[in-house]
Amino acid sequence: MLPASVYGITSGTNSLGTASSSASAASTGGGGFAATLQAALAASSTGQRAATSSATSAGLASQHFNPLPSRGRLGYSATPQAAGSGQLKALELPPGLLRPPRDPITDAGGDSGQDGAGGTLPQAISTFGGDYFSQEVNLGAAQQVGDNIFQFHFPHMVQKDGTYYAYFIDHSHGSSNDVGLATSSDGVNFTYQGKVLEKGAAYDAQQASFPDVQYDAQSKTWYMLYEGKSQKGDVNSVCLATSSDGRNWSKQGPIITPGAAGAMSGVDVGTPTFFKENGTWNVYFHGLAQDGRVRIGYASGTDLKHLKVKQGPLLDVDDQGMQAGTVGDRSNVVKVGKYYYMAYETSSAEANFGKADWGISLARSTRPDGSWQKLAGGDILSNPQSGFGYDGPELSVQNGQLYLYSRTTGNGTVRQALSGLDSPAQEIAGRASRASGLKTTQNQGYLPKSSTYFPG
Repeated sequence: MLPASVYGITSGTNSLGTASSSASAASTGGGGFAATLQAALAASSTGQRAATSSATSAGLASQHFNPLPSRGRLGYSATPQAAGSGQLKALELPPGLLRPPRDPITDAGGDSGQDGAGGTLPQAISTFGGDYFSQEVNLGAAQQVGDNIFQFHFPHMVQKDGTYYAYFIDHSHGSSNDVGLATSSDGVNFTYQGKVLEKGAAYDAQQASFPDVQYDAQSKTWYMLYEGKSQKGDVNSVCLATSSDGRNWSKQGPIITPGAAGAMSGVDVGTPTFFKENGTWNVYFHGLAQDGRVRIGYASGTDLKHLKVKQGPLLDVDDQGMQAGTVGDRSNVVKVGKYYYMAYETSSAEANFGKADWGISLARSTRPDGSWQKLAGGDILSNPQSGFGYDGPELSVQNGQLYLYSRTTGNGTVRQALSGLDSPAQEIAGRASRASGLKTTQNQGYLPKSSTYFPG
């Protein structure tokens, strides 16, 4: 990852700030929920929606990100600011680990609602030795989507027969961390279809959320991967469910468990995304390690129940800076020319996830299973203040235009046109160039004919 965010940002009113602060689902946990959570879930949905809408970043002017060294925010804050209230997922690590439990409503660490650890994590030992690429990326104005749905956030999109199916983390109807479904004809206006998968099995008794869904035309089967959390032992795993219609699901159990990817996944795994190409499933997930960091792992196979899990991270944190804490929850994969692209969450290395700086960045590779390059210059989207929000990235191609969906600080979702992936790019070899960027030709914002989209 990159030690500094160096993007030049130009916008009209309500411009984004320079501090990376995107909401992370990568810190998996989610044990006992406080009474305040139940009170929030039981509150008037009208009031909640109003609060969510007022706290979102809808209406942000279009952003132009030029990967030239023009802002020099090095490292991360040693005195974290108060956490926001966007993330409803608590973090509970076994004794002796560096990150304390988080309150599910306030996102503060420790029982008192304060940051129990305080300050930053020790410097990480990074295994990332890959190259970087420089590319001019443009984000259009943010547009609020699904604001009629209670806390519509972290959607993963599937398009089938002219309809967009958005599977998201559903906290409604008095029960948190289930999977909800909303449908849309335009990617903006969504109709809530109800909960389609609820927690309750031994392996997902506390949580069944962070879903990604694929429709396999060959088998005419819908596949869902999601993060489940057991009651016994608080174990987070990547779980599988199948369906014939995308609405009624049959749970198949865990397919990736803690430790499967080695030390990088020693505490837990979750937030899966996946796609099928040439008969092989490519599965991406986060692993939380004993050092308190979140990294991206990879597994593959022709059968989702029998995957080969790569040992070690596919994409690692950096040893310092704005991506030293989390390289986690990621979007669908889009292939443009010879490159596969993903958007992913980032964070600084704070001892409490709720106090970190969060952002969204891009990575690309010529192979699904390795040699991923990071975008030089840092995050393409960041929260103007420390804490959760501006996270949960999703990429979706709609009528030839690529869009980035992300969560707001109010637990809502916005959509922004993302362009530049089909413009010329320059590879930058070596770690010494990780904070550098070279300006490239700007494009018109549409995917070329050689692009492929893996909707899931």
